Amino acid sequence: MKYQKTSQYLSRCMEKNSLSHAYIFYGPDEYSKNEMALRFANKILKNEDSRFHPDLFSVESDIDEEISINLVRQLKNFLILRPCLGEYKIAIIKKAENLNSYSQNALLKIFEEAPRHAIVILCAATLDSI
Repeated sequence: MKYQKTSQYLSRCMEKNSLSHAYIFYGPDEYSKNEMALRFANKILKNEDSRFHPDLFSVESDIDEEISINLVRQLKNFLILRPCLGEYKIAIIKKAENLNSYSQNALLKIFEEAPRHAIVILCAATLDSI
């Protein structure tokens, strides 16, 4: 596995029941970090079907397309609802560097008022890009 240390750290967080409300996965390899985020989310949700779960919300934009504030509002509406099947609702934002300034501010507000059951995973090329 490419990110074995990261995977081990995330597994320890789960074992100790010390999950954070937000994570940032960054690096140049788009596929690997997105797969790591999806695996982590599915592990938390105890999801066998790796692509669909009612408590999993994924946001992705095209290469040059911004992630609009409307998508972040949809994300907020998703996160405030109680989980359907487990303890958590998880959102993965792929290409988080494509969040425009309005979307970033709305996301910051979500972080400030995050419900206990909400986890947001941001995937980005670099830390400076978000």
